[in-house]
Order: sequence, then structure tokens, then C-alpha cells
Amino acid sequence: MRKYFAILAAVVALVAMSAPAWAQAEAPGSSFTVIGRLWTDFGYQHKSEELATNQYGLTMKGKKRDSYTTNFVNVNANSYWGAKWTSGDKSTGAHAEFAILSKESQTEQVLLRYAYGWWKMGNCKLTAGHTDGLFGSLFAAPGSLLGTSNSSKILFLRWGYLYSGRLPQVRFEYTSPVGLFSIALAQADAEQIVGTESLLYGTSQIGSSQAYFSWPRVDLAYALRLGGFMAIPGFSISQVRYDGVSSGRDDSVINWVAQLPMTYEIAGFGVKAQIYYGQNIDCEWGQTSTGTLGGQPQSIPVWYGGKVEDTKQLGATIELSYTIDNIKPLIAFGYVDSSNDNWKKVGYTDDNYQRWALMGAVNYKINQYFTVQPEVAYYNYGDRMSSTLNNVSRLVNGSSLSNDYGSEWLFGVAFLFVF
Repeated sequence: MRKYFAILAAVVALVAMSAPAWAQAEAPGSSFTVIGRLWTDFGYQHKSEELATNQYGLTMKGKKRDSYTTNFVNVNANSYWGAKWTSGDKSTGAHAEFAILSKESQTEQVLLRYAYGWWKMGNCKLTAGHTDGLFGSLFAAPGSLLGTSNSSKILFLRWGYLYSGRLPQVRFEYTSPVGLFSIALAQADAEQIVGTESLLYGTSQIGSSQAYFSWPRVDLAYALRLGGFMAIPGFSISQVRYDGVSSGRDDSVINWVAQLPMTYEIAGFGVKAQIYYGQNIDCEWGQTSTGTLGGQPQSIPVWYGGKVEDTKQLGATIELSYTIDNIKPLIAFGYVDSSNDNWKKVGYTDDNYQRWALMGAVNYKINQYFTVQPEVAYYNYGDRMSSTLNNVSRLVNGSSLSNDYGSEWLFGVAFLFVF
């Protein structure tokens, strides 16, 4: 019953915010717009036997579990309902937006996506609230649409594409004749819960301590457009400090990432590409729970022997497409490579881990309000990294579980209604 009250509360809140805007919309030049997107996924998810088993490769009855394929019909988590208001002189505005989703077991939810205001003066713009920004934007993300609510898969996030996330921030932008500069001060680690045992391997060596941020996360970005080419190089950095750590031990962790997303369009042909490199990516820019990959290692620090060893990560994506009228076929590839010299000391079989993904789709815009996209995507989770899993006896009926961690297929159709 609580989920229905949550949905009702969100609707009431949006209407309440709309009331003064309706009144102001009567003033000459001011505007108020209700916006929305209804996004439904229909498809199938196939997991290999490695992803379908427990740590011993057995079911509860002692038999080896096979690969499986399951159907899903979800109201995608990227569905939303919101409103935008702009003052008559176009100097000030606001945007509020709620996510709407419904998936397995009738788990309907309403979640905050955006809640911010902005003010412009000349070439300068100030934004404050819960939002994303120029750094880590999605403009160069591959167009993979299936699986958000069912498999936490979309746009190759965590599979080679880095997104800044939507989080509380104060952002300043300056537009010049040659590009757009942006600097944002954001709530560090806003998508995670930071505490004594958060986002660190080997936390038992820290002792009793309190995690805190001594300064906000800093996001820098610069957008440059030359004809059909556009690039937004960016850099982001944050720090987590630990109070109460024993003398002689590291008491802070630095997270940073440099990113270069690019797009190019000419005569219907399009290319989207991004490359990023940084350390402790999942502490700030992971977008999903660090447990999404199961027993595979995350891009978070290792605390061992009183010292912090940062996890380095390289990620890249590329998408090729060709638009013919309202039909756009596309193919995309994503790759992630992570490494940490201390992984073996905390239970992994190697100090290096790779995973990759491949996707093909056809985006068909039936009209400006309705789009369908048939899609197939393959996700390879790489080699099994847990020494605990590799050292146990996994012989079942004379065969052993593969050293591969497994793979996943998603295939189906996404239906999008936009208003």
C-alpha cells in the first residue's frame, strides 16, 4: 500500500509546484510546460550457467543448474513525468521531474530525477539543485535501451561509458564564441552510502573511524563544436577522509577521472565515442550498486597493510549508425579494464579484470511522439576472479564449472512515448 501513497504524494507535489507556475504563465512571455516519457521494455534475458549457479555450481538439490532464459515486460525506470517553467524575460527557470517504474513483483516506484533552478545573465548561467551537467553528460552514450528495470543495463553504463549521475550541485557555466565552460561543486558520493566499511576492500584494518568529505566533488568540462564534430573533455575529483585511523596509516582516498566523449555526423552517418581513465570509479561514477557484478572486483580502493592502493580503470565505447529518414540502424561496443596490485591480497585470483559488451539495434521513429527500438545486446563478464570460488571443488556429475564468470544476452523491443 505504501507504494501507492508514494505515487500519490509525487503527483500531489507536482501539482502543487505547478499551481504558482500556472499563475505566472499568464504573464506575457512566461511559460510552463508539462513533460513526460512512458517507456516500456518487452524482451528476454538469457544468462549462462556460470551466472545461474551459486558458489558451488549447484542448486539446492545438489544438481548443476543450466543456463536459463526469462521474459520481462517492464515500465522502464527512465520513464518520467515532470514540469519546466521559464520566466517572461528568459532569465530564470526551474525543472522538476519524477521517475516512474514498474517491474517484477509489482514493485512500482516513484523516484526523484531532477529538481533544480537556473539564472542567466549575459554569457553566464548559474544552476543549483539536483541535476546532471556538462561533465559526464549522455550526449555520446551508445543507444542501448533494453534492461534498465530487469538487468540494470542501459547506455553501456558501467560497461565502458561513464556518466556523472544526477546529484545535488551548484554549477557555473560561461559561453564563449569558441565553446562552453562549466565548473560544478557537487555532493561527493551522492549515489552511495559512505561509512566506516563503505567502498573499500580490507576495511577491517581501518579500525573505528568516521568517513566524511572535507570538500565537495569538483566537475570541470569544456564543450567544443566544429561543424558536425563535438567533444566535451572533462575532469572530476573527490576525496573521502577517515577520522580516527591509527597513526601511520592512510586516512584518505582520492577518486578522480578524466573523460573525452565525442560525436561526429555527416550525410546521415554518425559516430559516438568515449574514452575515460581514472581511479576508484565506482566510488563516485558507478551509477549502480557496486554489487551489480556479483563476486567480480569493483573499481574501489584496497586498504591493506595500513596503506590505500587505488584501483585504476580504463573504459571506452564506440557506436556507428546511419540514419535513413526516420530509421536509424546502429551497432555499439563497450570495454572496461580494471587493475589493482593488491587484489590478490584480498581474495582475487588476478590483479587485472576485463569485461565487454556488444549491441545492435534499429531505432524507428514512427512519429515525433512514438519510437520503437528492436535490440539485441551481449554482455561478457570476463574471467571468474574470486579465489574462493576457484579453489572449491565444483565437480558435478563428472564436469566442472567454467572459469568464465559468464555472459548475458538481452533481446527485445523498447517502446517510447514522449510528450
